[in-house]
Amino acid sequence: PFLMLAFLSIRRRHTCLLPVWILLIALHSFYYAPASLLVLGWYWYRQEQKAFFRPWLRASLTGTCMAAMLLLPAGLAILEHRHAEGGISPLKILAPNVTLDGFLYDIYGIGLTAICFYALLLGLTHKNFRKNSIILLVCGIWCLIPYLLNGTLYVRPKILMVLLPLFILHTAQILFALYHKQIAWKIPPCIVLILCCIPFLRSKKLLPFVLLDILIVICIAVLGAKGKILHRPVYLFLLVLPFTLFVCDAKRENFSFPRPNDNISFATQQPQIMDKRYRLETLSAPLDYSNRSFADGQQKSSMYSSVTNQSYNTLYYDLLQTPIRINNRTAILIENNPFMLRLMGIRYLTTTSNALPVGYHILAQQDKYILAENPNVLPIAYTTNQCMGIKQFESIPENRKSEALTRYTIVPDADPVAFTSEITPYSPILTAKSLPDTLQITPSGNGYDIHAQKTTTVEYQLDKPIQDKILLLSFTVENKTRQAVRIDINHIRNHLSNASAPYPNGNNHFHYQISDSDEISSLKVTFSKGHYHIGDINWREVPVSMLTEQTFSPAVLLPTQGSEILACQVTAQTGDYFVTSLPMQRGLSLTIDEKEAPLERVNTAFAGIKLTAGKHTLRLSFTPPGQNIGYMVSLLSFLYFCITIWKEEKKNAHPK
Repeated sequence: PFLMLAFLSIRRRHTCLLPVWILLIALHSFYYAPASLLVLGWYWYRQEQKAFFRPWLRASLTGTCMAAMLLLPAGLAILEHRHAEGGISPLKILAPNVTLDGFLYDIYGIGLTAICFYALLLGLTHKNFRKNSIILLVCGIWCLIPYLLNGTLYVRPKILMVLLPLFILHTAQILFALYHKQIAWKIPPCIVLILCCIPFLRSKKLLPFVLLDILIVICIAVLGAKGKILHRPVYLFLLVLPFTLFVCDAKRENFSFPRPNDNISFATQQPQIMDKRYRLETLSAPLDYSNRSFADGQQKSSMYSSVTNQSYNTLYYDLLQTPIRINNRTAILIENNPFMLRLMGIRYLTTTSNALPVGYHILAQQDKYILAENPNVLPIAYTTNQCMGIKQFESIPENRKSEALTRYTIVPDADPVAFTSEITPYSPILTAKSLPDTLQITPSGNGYDIHAQKTTTVEYQLDKPIQDKILLLSFTVENKTRQAVRIDINHIRNHLSNASAPYPNGNNHFHYQISDSDEISSLKVTFSKGHYHIGDINWREVPVSMLTEQTFSPAVLLPTQGSEILACQVTAQTGDYFVTSLPMQRGLSLTIDEKEAPLERVNTAFAGIKLTAGKHTLRLSFTPPGQNIGYMVSLLSFLYFCITIWKEEKKNAHPK
């Protein structure tokens, strides 16, 4: 809406309020702000020609600077935690998008239809429309444009949605000229339209609508080219399929409504969820709840963002070997990994009774959902003297690092410890209850070839039930097709992204930490549809007692003030470290007994510090880098805007 208001301000020459609309665009979605400024500049140029640049630049700078309180901290955070699309090649950036993905009939891009594309092609043949047609076609088809507008993060067409008003305006101008016979219908663009249906041949649901839309445009274009008189209803008929396609796409949207049996709402009402030293998460719908705060002051360990703390991401997925359940690994999603649940202080967990991790007991139940508690997880802040130096930790094999993180706190420097692994090999004998006809498992090389005609579930019986132990399973995955590979084992999901994933997760090595509050007697395995090979299968087991080996003293929380994110009191012994599970990043600062102290990185990703013996009060604060400067720039820009408005009003009140 603010972009449309900006267009109207330019069109009606009421540009004094343009900085306000630019400010609101940035506050509403700073992701689209740079592209919006360029689109407004192009539209202003088309309206005013040579006289546009200075007023456009002044309005853009004023509106952008007024939003500096948001844009500056956000920009610095993006630079600190920038995550680019994996595996992107220069060829993909510089090549044209021949499939027209994101350009035609797409719900994640511009989503144009046949009449818009025909108008662009027809505009190339007429001098008055040629420049706009070339610019819009280049923006819609050349991958370099969305790559640049996305800040070189990825080549995704959603950024082009800010161009949609210009595409529609261009189409309307072409139709207006056709209706008034200022230009003529032509048949050659219809040939290109026919070729446009090729990328949609595999889409059985969309293809009939695409073919009908293209057919209608071609028929009307042919009639018009042959000199037939086209009345107004014929032009209105061109809009029938775009409207129909819009309705069809709208039906595919999944809207979020309040649910009476929400799997987390009943948990937050329990009196037990009061200890803010621990976290509350859910295993029932981790993706849905990744960015949702459950209760006031209750911290989370999950998030879904294109920009994530890379040290935290590496700890979460590489060192703790947490399964990756979706197409990317930029999302930090909760999974049934006892090592991760313990380290991140997830004391309270909502799940279903058949997916209860080891160490948790039921506190409450509502329908099929349960609220469980594990009192033995680490708090968000604590002190401990069971430490391992980072150099010794880095010398440990990759498949033992999660064990080291569980038994010790990893610190910058510590005396070497005698680390003897408690993980032992395991050789189970699995017996499938039944193997459906839709699944073929064939021994091949060092593993098995999997051919699944559809998603299929098989239950395997273990020769000996496992109790008081965590079963560790890992294997490599080689995908033989372009579609994603997903294998669930006892409600734990691993996912290898498909060939076209925007953020390929590179998850070619599946890890599972299989545990149960009771015993493990069977494995319920769900294979996704496809053809893939699994190899290097490695079975191990570890005693549950390892999760409680490390001794620690929880911090006593104090009320926070201002920018503080943690305030607490601890009593430290000689050699103790103060440890948190709050990721290290710029803007964090610590005071100990009201004196500033330099933070250290602990457990490879978190904030901590070595303490002297005695009782201490610690306050951890976070001020986003650039925030104070951003506030000052916004204030000065707002004052400048007010002065310009006052001068404009004064000028209009006393014209020369």
